[in-house]
Amino acid sequence: MNGIKKTYETLDDVLFDERFIEWRLTGDAALTAYWQCVSDSSEAASLLISEAADVFKRSVKHVPQDSLTEEEKHNLYNRIMNDLRPARLARVRTFFLYTAAAAAGIALIVALWGLWGEKEQAKVAQNNSEMIIGQELSNEDIRIISDNQTHKLPDEASLELTGEGKAMVAKQNDTKQKEEIKLAETKTNTMIVPFGKRSQIVLSDGTKIWLNAGTELDFPAHFNGSTREITLRGEAFIEVAKQSAPFIVHTADYDVRVYGTRFNVTAYRDESARSVVLVEGKVGVEIPGTETKVEINPGEMFSMENSKITKSEVDINDYISWKDGIMILKEMPVMDVLKRIGRYYNIQFDNAEATAIGRKTCFGKLYLAEDINEVMQSISAIANIDYRREDNRIYLTKK
Repeated sequence: MNGIKKTYETLDDVLFDERFIEWRLTGDAALTAYWQCVSDSSEAASLLISEAADVFKRSVKHVPQDSLTEEEKHNLYNRIMNDLRPARLARVRTFFLYTAAAAAGIALIVALWGLWGEKEQAKVAQNNSEMIIGQELSNEDIRIISDNQTHKLPDEASLELTGEGKAMVAKQNDTKQKEEIKLAETKTNTMIVPFGKRSQIVLSDGTKIWLNAGTELDFPAHFNGSTREITLRGEAFIEVAKQSAPFIVHTADYDVRVYGTRFNVTAYRDESARSVVLVEGKVGVEIPGTETKVEINPGEMFSMENSKITKSEVDINDYISWKDGIMILKEMPVMDVLKRIGRYYNIQFDNAEATAIGRKTCFGKLYLAEDINEVMQSISAIANIDYRREDNRIYLTKK
């Protein structure tokens, strides 16, 4: 690639150029040389390329590009370009908004478009007046309640128990400076992770727990006796430290007994469906007050809904990717997507189940960016619906 064959005057010119997308996805040496040549052509071009690269980096920071194979990168690039060309010809502004404020969302939508699809359920009556309204709720702090005292923790903070009746609190971006909290040694302690927040805790035995939004965990300062027991309300991914003493997770409807394993537990109080998905090891699920006991193996899911119990084989990544900031969707109705999004970002969506919009289904990967606007723009493009935001309210309507 000798010389420059195109003039780049706007950020849109760069972000829509297939060579720029391929360069950012693959890091191809020839393309690197090409864009360096563009950058060296003038100070304005240099600033433009730098800004475009920054937009791409910020917008797809949750996309695990380093883990993609060359074939996957190539296929992703081809799918992006196949959908990008007709979108540009039609100048569909749903996909690309020409304002600086929305520029950060452009690359995310492009990256997701090749991985997403949407499939409407047959013969669903649609109405232009239908609307789903989302209300951003007030933020709450992550809290530790211990011996009638409440300790507020920073956003995305992690907690590590020392085994001596104390816990060390580390901030997400500063693990060196830690705050010490005194825990109740004879009473149960409770960690509350509100909607819109996530956290991690390492128990006194070394067991690691990732807590999803809207989750409460009851735990002791240290384990005594022949068992290690905690109580969960919400969702958590758990890596149990191997010991002879069994590890028991209590939920409202069942108990999970393990010895050393990795698994995901979903037990939200506002959902009728509860589940356990096993990554490795072996667990037994017991129903208190009954003789029911279900053993599951890696790659299997125990589920319970309205007292009905099932065991099935699943793709474990569909159920544990949330801890890495990824939502995997397979034939999932928009209303269920919004329920998960609502928990993750602390937004309450009303009227989703009663609308044809909410009953649409979609599939693919959604990378959960820090900015809710980027995520909602992506969902609106995939589901072919209009999205707008006014202050702390979100409106989704049929196009």
